[in-house]
Amino acid sequence: MSSRLLYLNTHHLSAFAWQGGRLQPEGIFAGDDEGLGQFAAYLADHRGSQFSLIANVAEESHLQELIPFLRGNDRQALIARRIGQHFQGTALADYEATVSPIPCTQQLSMYKAMGALGFDAGTLGNHEFNYGLPFLNQVLGGGLDVDGVDATKKCAGAGYPAVLANVYSNKTKKPLVQPYTLLERTLVAKGTDGKEVKLPIKIGVIGFTKTWSRELGPKGVRVNAVAPGFIMTHILDTIPDKVLDDMKHRVPLHRLGTPEEIANVYCFLASDEASYVNGAVIEVSGGMTV
Repeated sequence: MSSRLLYLNTHHLSAFAWQGGRLQPEGIFAGDDEGLGQFAAYLADHRGSQFSLIANVAEESHLQELIPFLRGNDRQALIARRIGQHFQGTALADYEATVSPIPCTQQLSMYKAMGALGFDAGTLGNHEFNYGLPFLNQVLGGGLDVDGVDATKKCAGAGYPAVLANVYSNKTKKPLVQPYTLLERTLVAKGTDGKEVKLPIKIGVIGFTKTWSRELGPKGVRVNAVAPGFIMTHILDTIPDKVLDDMKHRVPLHRLGTPEEIANVYCFLASDEASYVNGAVIEVSGGMTV
């Protein structure tokens, strides 16, 4: 059985074939009707292949088009996520952040909606960072210990834990946002005697990978996560050299990683060589957490 790799981003879907340990491009398919037709024909031509999918979910707007094709819990989960994104990235959120700011003690509308949808935890995106540190402090519920912000000020916050790795304060040299969180929940089930059994459990956000690996494993789908460290990308172009040097010294290898080094891990996970790797979180950080 031949192996192929599909790479999905916000612009198009790219297809590659594994040949002699290397990826050979086979096609690029746009998200319009013509591109979908071409991709359907491509799948028909290679129906005997084993496909691996890498999805770039830095921006998830492209997933909206998948909603009509999903069913059951997957559909509901995606709709809930899309509603949360509409509140975070549209005029309502911008209005409350800039035109008519609401008091710090009042919860922002986007988080009220996400709370009503049952979000257990979340991360931070461009919207939270675009309107300055006081707004970020409001989002986090207060306690942001940086210059220009009153760290003693308590705010309503998101109502659920927000996590984000590799964001440090120049003032304290400590993480500004917790890199992970543990959720305490109660698992309710029925025993063999029909009686209800309650079991308190703790779940790490990184556990999403573990959960999906168990759920999808029987279907032949492997789920793994890659945890990059400091990587030299264009987002660092405006970072002062002094800050970059400090970032390098945090890493035992005393350098930043490259996008190619991250891509190599993704390629490995998508290849036959990783056919028995499932539910793993692979850190590619130069030993930053050692």
